[in-house]
Amino acid sequence: GLFDRDGGSAIAQLNSEAGEAYRRVQGSMLFNLDRADKSMLLVAGTNNPHSSTTVAANLAAAAARSGRRTLLVGADLRRPSLHERFGLENRVGLSDVLSGKAPISQAIQTLPDIPNLQILTAGSPVAEPARLLQGEAFGRLVSSARSEFDLVIFEAPPVLQVADAVDLARLCEGAVLVIEPNRATRAGVADSVEQLRLVGANVLGTIVASASDS
Repeated sequence: GLFDRDGGSAIAQLNSEAGEAYRRVQGSMLFNLDRADKSMLLVAGTNNPHSSTTVAANLAAAAARSGRRTLLVGADLRRPSLHERFGLENRVGLSDVLSGKAPISQAIQTLPDIPNLQILTAGSPVAEPARLLQGEAFGRLVSSARSEFDLVIFEAPPVLQVADAVDLARLCEGAVLVIEPNRATRAGVADSVEQLRLVGANVLGTIVASASDS
């Protein structure tokens, strides 16, 4: 599959087969965006949050390695897990910034081995994130991110479980749907694609997750 693990991480190594696969995928998908140099991209699964988190992390790493200034945002505020993929802390993140508890300068983290990648983890879990994701603070954060980064990737919760992914998709030019083996049905995939398209997100493609990550 596309998922290499090294020391508990799920980030493909630069010269590995998986790293090359993600480089090709992110390149071809971003090429199809009308504004590929200033893009907002949503990555979400249909039912399972874990596989889409891994895909979002690897696409962000591949884009950063290709030279794009990339911001990866953990937008699953109910069950944060993005920080675990990178071995980062999650004491301050997106939810804390949006609720006014911390400035974004304190929340964004970097990785020494991927210089072009910055990460905003999800932060403190929130039971009902809609108020934060639909609020003015989130709009300001998105506007600022557009001006500072070439690519912003939102790692979202599953489309069919909660409405959060659709709320996020309204702000994104493109979306990638992650399909989980043995979980996703044809009807579920079609429903997910339709929900994303209804709010104006261009579904650039689908990625079939590794069975071990579903």
